[in-house]
Amino acid sequence: MDLIPGNEETALRFRIARGMVQINPKKFCEQYGLNRFTIQSWEMGHNHINIRTVVRFCEALSAEGVFCSPEWLLKGKGSTPIKLSSRQDLALESLQIDSNEEHKYIQAEIQLFRDNQIQLGREPVVVELGDQAMKPYFNKGNFVGGYLLPERSIDTLLGQIVIVGIGQKNYVVRRLMKESTNYLLVPGDFTERAVSLKSVENVAKIIWHRI
Repeated sequence: MDLIPGNEETALRFRIARGMVQINPKKFCEQYGLNRFTIQSWEMGHNHINIRTVVRFCEALSAEGVFCSPEWLLKGKGSTPIKLSSRQDLALESLQIDSNEEHKYIQAEIQLFRDNQIQLGREPVVVELGDQAMKPYFNKGNFVGGYLLPERSIDTLLGQIVIVGIGQKNYVVRRLMKESTNYLLVPGDFTERAVSLKSVENVAKIIWHRI
């Protein structure tokens, strides 16, 4: 049995997809033979995810007029879920979305991420990468989202890739390091020099990545 560990990113994608279905979660699961406690645990980022059940979950969504691929649910790759104009079966490779539609779904996903973090009492930050400095981890055009940590907790993120404020409403994505008393913002591909700062603020832990 193929199992994948759940996390905050997969949990958010499951909530987004299931939230597009018009019937309530209990009825949805009962109607399509899904264990609602299993689905609920995935939506909370708990328990390992059974790939076979994910496929059944996607089939159930399709029956309710929502196209969603297992790859998107598990890895965030490919198109975001969309409501179908008809309930005819569509092969994954045959679905085409123009750039305007794709932009619309990305913005909706970003808003859902923001709303979810606010409900959890967090201050969300979403950034679209404008360069390749964090390759191979993230690429230009990718979206990453996270939530701001209080200043006293910033050092808990040392060694991790984070979102860092570098001015009013301007953010970059870099690996956060520390040398003596200075913080270093280190690019992933080392094509540019690390930036040394005496202090940093508005640092966000990354929990969401949209390719």
